[in-house]
Amino acid sequence: RSALVSVLIWIAAGIAIAWVAGHVPYEGVNLIASLSGASEANHPFYLFAVGLTGISMVIGLLIGLFVGLLQLILVERAWEASTRSHRAGWRSALALCWCLPLAGVFAFAADTVINAPIRNPVVDVAWTIDRARQPVIDLQAEGVSFLYPYRNQLTSSYTLYWNGAQSDPASTELTDIVEAVFDSGLRLRCQYGGVGGHGMVLGCSAVKTAP
Repeated sequence: RSALVSVLIWIAAGIAIAWVAGHVPYEGVNLIASLSGASEANHPFYLFAVGLTGISMVIGLLIGLFVGLLQLILVERAWEASTRSHRAGWRSALALCWCLPLAGVFAFAADTVINAPIRNPVVDVAWTIDRARQPVIDLQAEGVSFLYPYRNQLTSSYTLYWNGAQSDPASTELTDIVEAVFDSGLRLRCQYGGVGGHGMVLGCSAVKTAP
């Protein structure tokens, strides 16, 4: 009975960790922004995020089940490796550490499913801006001629914000919105979407800020 309870606890922990990880980029960021007085983050829990979090929760359930069953074996091995005075030694700790690789697998899976869809647009917009800042780059040839009017205002110091996603009524694709704020005062709003299965920066335009 205690073994069953232990396995169920591991399963519940895997599901709970995935649920929290799925909500952190949205409600979690909103909470931090409200506590710090920032106004850059106001992200609802998007429908696509619900699906991604659900996938992560299933992964968490499976890993929790596997770890729960594995730890029954590992605890037994740890007792067998205990000292003569029945204390946990380095061999006992080593036996229990066999669960750690699974934690790494879970973290990698959660990052790939939950964080990568948000991180990739920001990283690609930053790469596009940095390319556009180089005078030797032909913006037309690079396919980023939309940055030409702002080229002289693209300073080396800027801050990027993932500002949510919007759906295209004509397709099932989502367009991510990434805003870039430069030291020059320029504020760009860039659209990032999938084209042929690959994400790319679709365009950027200046955002007028209140005086």
